[in-house]
Amino acid sequence: MTEQKLPRILVVDDIRANSMLIEAYLKPMGYEVMTVDSGLGALELARESPPDLVLLDVRLPDLDGFEVCRKLREEQATSLVPIVMVTSLNATEDRVKALEAGADDFLSKPVDRLELNARVHSMIELNGLRERVDAERRETLLSAFERYFPERESLEMISRGQELEESARESDVTILYADIRGFTAFSERLEPNQVVPLLNTYFTEMVTILFDHGGTLISFIGDAMLATFGLPRPNTDDADRAFQTALAMRARLDERNLAGTFAAVGGLRIGVAIHSGQVIAGTIGAPQRMEYTIIGDAVNTAVRIEGLNKRFGTWLVLSEAASQRISSQRPLRGGDEVQLRGREQPLRVFMLADDPA
Repeated sequence: MTEQKLPRILVVDDIRANSMLIEAYLKPMGYEVMTVDSGLGALELARESPPDLVLLDVRLPDLDGFEVCRKLREEQATSLVPIVMVTSLNATEDRVKALEAGADDFLSKPVDRLELNARVHSMIELNGLRERVDAERRETLLSAFERYFPERESLEMISRGQELEESARESDVTILYADIRGFTAFSERLEPNQVVPLLNTYFTEMVTILFDHGGTLISFIGDAMLATFGLPRPNTDDADRAFQTALAMRARLDERNLAGTFAAVGGLRIGVAIHSGQVIAGTIGAPQRMEYTIIGDAVNTAVRIEGLNKRFGTWLVLSEAASQRISSQRPLRGGDEVQLRGREQPLRVFMLADDPA
């Protein structure tokens, strides 16, 4: 009987006590642990014996963790190995810098045992999915799937032999629709070469949050973003993840506005709607251009609900269908019926009780 190979984890930290603690946590969980105290040492060891996961400290005595991460991504043997940045740095800029370098996830110091276990288990699974998908086919298919799905879901669908064209079906999902407030007004004041970079910066931040919460990006509609939770398969926490995504989007936008990222337009504000219902999901279009999308009354309803933010002076509106699926203790207010354009039946909607608008 062939002996099963233990997943190999490379821990990179210049403080021996830190790496010893992580090693003590991981070994009883059935992992082989290699430790090294420098960036150059990590690159050398990874070339000699490619690991299944790298836990990488940011502050190292020679190369910093960002540079080590970039170099690991450039090496063929380690280009697909999951990398988790282990750091006490929590600033948004540092996390963006890590993502740009190729990091897959983050782990905050001091390391919590349960969080470490969850992160490592998730990343080892991700590495297995990456290895199962043929490299050449993976690159072509991922470029299509990752326009809509986070990497994990994309790899799972590809490893099952699923194609976007084969996934047309009726699905019960939670829809998130986000729109920039006052976009038309400020876009008229700015030059096109100012508007496009601003939108790209905004969408990069929002899509990163969406994918971090396991959402599916359906499309950009001008300055608006349409996303769903429940594709390619439904989960019991779809509405909860949509709700948490909206809160995280607002928090990130507040951070960026405070940092002056969108100072050219006096800061950005968004309106968000969350609605749950049935949609048809599939690849739709002409032979010259096909797009994976969702259609149905639920989509139109989500868009109409977002427009209520202007009426109520809020930034987030939830339909009754979505609110009933959310387990968050965040208090809501409202519950009144409203008449939406294009709908015969009135709809009951809710807002955050402490909505700062």
